[in-house]
Amino acid sequence: MFKNFFKLFKNIIMGKFIINIPPKKKYLIYDSPRKEDFEKYLPDNQTHVLNTRWETINLFVLLKCLINFNLKSSTYFKEYINYVNPKYIISFSDLYPQFFYIEKKSNRIKILIQNAWRDKTPKKNKNKKYFVDYFLGFNPTISKRYENVLHAKIFNIGSFRSNSFKIYNKKKSLDILYISTYRIPDRNKTEIGNLSWEEFDKAQKDLVKFLFNYCKKKKLRFHIYGKATPSIINFQLTQKNYFKKILGNENKGWVYLKNLDNSHKSVKRTYKIIDSAQIVVGTDSTLLYEALSRGNKVAFFNHRSELQGQKSRSYAWPLAKSKKGPFWTNELNQNSCQKLIDKVLSYNKKRWKRIFQKETRDVMLRDENNTIFNRIIKNNINR
Repeated sequence: MFKNFFKLFKNIIMGKFIINIPPKKKYLIYDSPRKEDFEKYLPDNQTHVLNTRWETINLFVLLKCLINFNLKSSTYFKEYINYVNPKYIISFSDLYPQFFYIEKKSNRIKILIQNAWRDKTPKKNKNKKYFVDYFLGFNPTISKRYENVLHAKIFNIGSFRSNSFKIYNKKKSLDILYISTYRIPDRNKTEIGNLSWEEFDKAQKDLVKFLFNYCKKKKLRFHIYGKATPSIINFQLTQKNYFKKILGNENKGWVYLKNLDNSHKSVKRTYKIIDSAQIVVGTDSTLLYEALSRGNKVAFFNHRSELQGQKSRSYAWPLAKSKKGPFWTNELNQNSCQKLIDKVLSYNKKRWKRIFQKETRDVMLRDENNTIFNRIIKNNINR
């Protein structure tokens, strides 16, 4: 209890105070990092953002909580929402229960959108009843899990963000593009199943080495697309140096491409890069699944799923799939790497289209321009 209080107190003193009473708006975006994703769909003059990470604190709402001797995150958010009095509350916070148990009201619609590919999904809480009106998920298997927990009406749309950007059918100028899953290690923390950081990270290091060797052998250019973490200072430089230690100096057969932030401009650039690659390769990143849904040739190396406690990192989890398929494998060595890349690159357009269309139905759909979301906010599809 005291730990939570001091954490909340720290957030409050670090945040920026807003004096004005929260405005009445039709649409409330719960949590700010993905707010730009809605600009295409929601009128700016009818939309407001609730900063649940305490980037800003509304002094009026905070004082009301203090007067009522009830200073908790959940109470603050509840009061804030009541002031805004939105018809729609929309969020990408697909793993955070605070959004799930915002009270149900007859004149309010809660929409939860899957944010990223997950290696876990929420579980029922015996003490609190979760409820969401609509859940928009990547695929039927994941959506079903959320439906059982949130009692929501489900729609399978694929990636909301990717759906918002057209597929750029231009010349494939990048030979092989690897999607980084780098993160700064916390060496005091173990991964799932008491796996050490070194064991977990070795899966990426080995794959990058094998891909680089493959490119040198085939005289191809190897590109690495960095992971975007704008909240960490010098993250791109740290990430680039990580790959330099594995592969040697840049421009000797490989190129590092920065992925700076989540702004509309940067995200648009991301999808242009993805769509310009002959093949997109990786382990289990959301961007790799998005590349598949956009019709790009992809190769999944899911060897991490063979490590202790990492089964949920297998291809298409929680959907049960074979360990090897037309563009994925759980095996990793130089031979298996070359074999899978050669196989995917050999598919002609007709055969690849048949393969990816079959897979995307179960794994990552594509609702071009998010027509389902538009129907919900315009027509309020009956539950």
